[in-house]
Amino acid sequence: MSSARLRCIGLLGGTFSPIHFGHLRPALDIVEQLDLDEVRIIPAKLPPLRDKPCVDAAHRLTMVKLAIQSEPHFVLDSREFQRTDTSYTVDTVLSLRKELGESVSLYWIMGMDAYQNFTRWHQWQTILKLCHLVVAQRPNYSPAKNDPLKIYHRQNQADLLQTPAGYIHFVNVTQLDISATMLRQYRKENRSLRYLLPNAVNNYINENDLYR
Repeated sequence: MSSARLRCIGLLGGTFSPIHFGHLRPALDIVEQLDLDEVRIIPAKLPPLRDKPCVDAAHRLTMVKLAIQSEPHFVLDSREFQRTDTSYTVDTVLSLRKELGESVSLYWIMGMDAYQNFTRWHQWQTILKLCHLVVAQRPNYSPAKNDPLKIYHRQNQADLLQTPAGYIHFVNVTQLDISATMLRQYRKENRSLRYLLPNAVNNYINENDLYR
């Protein structure tokens, strides 16, 4: 008899300055393919590997709220804004694990670029002890044969459903060539952001004259 399925929660971190369809569509693909119960969108206050966001926390939190208001699987998680120090993923996942307990399967969602730098992350080994990694990839992409993390790879989704942490799983998602850097540049050039992010976020950016 197989083990019971654990409750499954996706975790999507980032600066989200601004949040856009390149964040949201792949996350929804992962919800559907892995049958997640929810995805927590976790904006970073002071990301360790990026420059400080150019708009303040209140704006970024509001934009996330607006972006996900019509998707019941997405939940805003603002815990990183309760801290005054750098937003290390290991601290965030540790706090979630303490809050949710050991009987929940956690999936930290990341793109391929982030995955290729994962061993540079602060206490990356501890992160893998606390959660799984789900890597959003382009269709037909195969990880490098010399991937140092290959021992953690699991192709069978059932493995992730029956244990709370410790594996890496690759998922084909809709890849949209959109970046927050591109959108901020568009704003500086007075170009429209329509069809690149949710209308509510676009309206909020215009109303508050952000990213000029």
